Amino acid sequence: MKQTTAILFFSRNAQEEASNKKLLGQNPYSANVQLCKYLIAKTQKEIKKSKIDSFNFFSEMQIGDSFGARICNAIEAVFSKGYENIIVLGNDCPELTAKHLNKADQILNSGKQVLGKDKRGGAWLLGISKSSFDTDTFHNLDWESENFANSFQENTLASNGLFCFPEILSDINSVSELFYFLQSQKDNSKLVIQIKQILNDCKVIFVEFVHRSVKTYFCFNFNFRGPPYQFS
Repeated sequence: MKQTTAILFFSRNAQEEASNKKLLGQNPYSANVQLCKYLIAKTQKEIKKSKIDSFNFFSEMQIGDSFGARICNAIEAVFSKGYENIIVLGNDCPELTAKHLNKADQILNSGKQVLGKDKRGGAWLLGISKSSFDTDTFHNLDWESENFANSFQENTLASNGLFCFPEILSDINSVSELFYFLQSQKDNSKLVIQIKQILNDCKVIFVEFVHRSVKTYFCFNFNFRGPPYQFS
C-alpha cells in the first residue's frame, strides 16, 4: 500500500553548512564540517527509523533565489510524486526522533497541519497537506526569522486546524546555541556523548566570557580529555 506521507529533508551539504554556520566558531573548518556531518547523519538515521518515505534536497538540488522559493519548489516536487502530506525537516535539531515523525504522520492523516516550535521562534518540523498548501502564502512566510512559527500558525490553511508539538526543542545554529544545548542535557546521554566525542576528536573546548553580566561563548582549539565513545 502506497504511503500518503513523505518526509522532505531540506538541508545544505555539510561543507556549505559549515561555511555558513560556524557552529564551532573560528576553529578549523574541518571541525565544523565534522559536526555538521554528524547532525545531518543523526537526522537521516531518525528518518530511516520512522519507515516513512523520504526525499533529500541538498544544496545542489535546491532551486530558487530565496530560502522561501527554494523550499516551496522542493515541496511542490515531492507533492508531484503523488503524496498527500509532507513532513519538512532541516538538519539542526539533534533532539528530533522517529517518534516525532510518526506522530506527525498520524496527525497529518487526521487533516491537521503540524508544527514543532524551536526555542528561537522558528521550527524544527513542519507538517503540511497538499490540500492546504498554497505556494504564494508559503513563500511569503517569515522564513529564517524569530517570527517564523507565529507566521506559520497565522497562515495555516488546514480545514481541521493546527497541531503543535508540546516539546519546544533546540535548533543549533551558533556557538552559543550549541553550548546551551550541551549544558541543558544529561552528561551521560548518548547524544551528548557523541557530540562531545566529536569536539574531543577535533580538540575543541568552550570558554565562557562574562562582561557586565553579558555572557559570550568562544570555542578554542586545544586538546582535552573526554569519555571514550564507540560510534555505532
